[in-house]
Amino acid sequence: MMYWVYLYADTFIWQNNNEYLIYNTSNNNSIYGKCVGHLGSIISGLHDIINLYCIEVDERVCKEDKYVTKFLTDLRKNNVGDYKLKTSNLLERPISLPPIPNVQSEINRRKDNMNFDYLSYINHIDICYGRNMNNSQLVYSLNAFLRVKPSLNIELPSETEVEINVSLLKLLKSISIHNFQISLTFPYEYYIKNSHFIDEISPEIHSFYITANNCTDEMLEILSKTSFKNRITIRYEISDIDEYQQVAHILNEEIQSFPIRINFTFFDKNIVLPLISFKKHDVLNRKLSKSDIYRHMIINTHFFGRLKVKENSDIISPCTEQVLSNIGVDNCWNEASKKECESSKSEWFLTRKSMGTICKNCLLNDLCPSPSEIEIKLGVTAPCQS
Repeated sequence: MMYWVYLYADTFIWQNNNEYLIYNTSNNNSIYGKCVGHLGSIISGLHDIINLYCIEVDERVCKEDKYVTKFLTDLRKNNVGDYKLKTSNLLERPISLPPIPNVQSEINRRKDNMNFDYLSYINHIDICYGRNMNNSQLVYSLNAFLRVKPSLNIELPSETEVEINVSLLKLLKSISIHNFQISLTFPYEYYIKNSHFIDEISPEIHSFYITANNCTDEMLEILSKTSFKNRITIRYEISDIDEYQQVAHILNEEIQSFPIRINFTFFDKNIVLPLISFKKHDVLNRKLSKSDIYRHMIINTHFFGRLKVKENSDIISPCTEQVLSNIGVDNCWNEASKKECESSKSEWFLTRKSMGTICKNCLLNDLCPSPSEIEIKLGVTAPCQS
């Protein structure tokens, strides 16, 4: 039996020789000590950014090593992390993204390692699927990438085309045998026209992101009757102020049937800025309304370890869409990861401080939400209004 041992996302961890320090920014609690025996490998595992603050530890070690037992007790007691018994459920792994400063420190660790494995950085791939996608190349490149097994999100276009469904079915059959964690994103209108097809492939999909422009009772009623309703997240595509106000009202006033994500598709910086702006005390304020929480979600994008594949087979940066490689190139994933890592403006390591704006000298620049996709695309460098 194994345990999941993990830290909370608002927690920092430092390791120096044989000592460690873990500090939580929301409750100001900390634990520190020496890396003795098995505890040393646990601290190193949690400190390694590739593990995303979560590692597996043998149950025997957790129960029999007195140093590890005390560490786990202190972890839970001080509310800086937790541990739980691992089961056979593939979706149970605790998800916790390390704070940006811990991600930044990875740059120095990479530079100190001449034989660094760039491929090991990649943890998620977004696939913009369409009729022009080269399935054979995509499958071949992913098969060559199997030892890392990133999660995959396949995003379907809004138009309904039979050939896309046939091609997608072949793709899923080719890659599902390798136990990728696959999510599928598609518009609600696509589901209405292709519900039987989606039902057919649903056993191969771990989670569904259904996009919509606004909330309707009819949509929620239909989705609540699906066999995979417990795997659905609604992603609202907000393109104007009226839609934003409508969704914000729903978030505050009604009980939600499904988890919700928000995606801004605005093209006007002057319209976006008032919606995503915040004050400095918001960074430390934990008592937020539902609409505040979703607003903060929008400006808390994390690009680390993410790549995107376009329909033309180019592998690109997650936001600016800089071309890094192509799935038709041998060792394309390692090439793409290396180029993203070595870029002076890498989106993986982007922080308020590294953007070089007025945020650079701000006391809270390490705690502030990392630059988001909507900000980068519209040139909003400092959404803080105080």
